[in-house]
Amino acid sequence: MSTFIEKMLGKPAGTAATVTPNYIVINDGVSHRAVDEITAVADRDRVWVIYDHDVPTGTPQGSDRLKKNLMFAKKYGCRYIQAKGVGYQYMLNCVVKPGEIVIGAGSHGSIFGAIGALGINVPIPELARIAETGRYSVMVPETVCVSVTGQLKKGTSVMDAAFTFLKNMAGIEGKVIEFYCPNLT
Repeated sequence: MSTFIEKMLGKPAGTAATVTPNYIVINDGVSHRAVDEITAVADRDRVWVIYDHDVPTGTPQGSDRLKKNLMFAKKYGCRYIQAKGVGYQYMLNCVVKPGEIVIGAGSHGSIFGAIGALGINVPIPELARIAETGRYSVMVPETVCVSVTGQLKKGTSVMDAAFTFLKNMAGIEGKVIEFYCPNLT
């Protein structure tokens, strides 16, 4: 049986996969540093520049990031989003569809799994390379699948359960964890 990530990347665990992401996200949180390294954009429609961390800008550094990202988006004709709320949440609710792949440099890419899309977090130099080539290559990781059923204690969230699971899980370094919670209430 194929896991979600194997289906999304089109290859089994332990093999190399190359995909064309639907979206490459650059924001003012972490990934804005990729703008300094990008020398070309392979597909401007796939690169989304989102300004969502320092809105309205309250510091000179925030203003500099806003200007840098805006000038980058204009130079390459990329979509620019500002003041639409948290960027990943905006994309989750309004843009990304099931089966799509989103690549960014932040730590929130896994949010897209909630709708059946794949979010991948990469280092800044890799994000720059992906924007320039329009492609992402990776070794498909081994996956640990966790199926959760039942009812959580009152006041306990799914995030609480996930953090407890991770805290008590040894030997998962370098592996993907897929949580299936079809009837969890």
